[in-house]
Amino acid sequence: MEQIKSSFSKSIMHKEYDIALLGIMLMLPLAMVQNLVHERHYRHQEVISEINQSWSLGQTLIAPVLMVPYKVTFLQKDPQTNLVSRTYATKFATFLPENLDINSSLIPETKERSLYKSVVYTSQNAIRGSFQFPDFGKMGVI
Repeated sequence: MEQIKSSFSKSIMHKEYDIALLGIMLMLPLAMVQNLVHERHYRHQEVISEINQSWSLGQTLIAPVLMVPYKVTFLQKDPQTNLVSRTYATKFATFLPENLDINSSLIPETKERSLYKSVVYTSQNAIRGSFQFPDFGKMGVI
């Protein structure tokens, strides 16, 4: 009877050993697949970056701004000589449009390189605006 228990327990231990060995052996292909997935992900990001850099980087569309330069005079009196000196500085008056109409359309385009794809965009823009004649008197320029 004890011989049956002994062979039974050896059999169970042998099975547990075989299962552990099989689990360890299956970890190697799993690690290889995981390494391949990481490599492909890195390569995908690299290819998308290359495609985007060859196309164009980010663009910013802003409204027109009217900048009118004007000169400001500064008077300085020297206390020792009582001479008055003038200094000029150029400043800018900035005006935004009274009415502004921006029409844009984005056209997506898929670029491919080997296994990877990236979407890039072409934009067509039309900007129209009108400015009111600036009142320099209110600004103290004239």
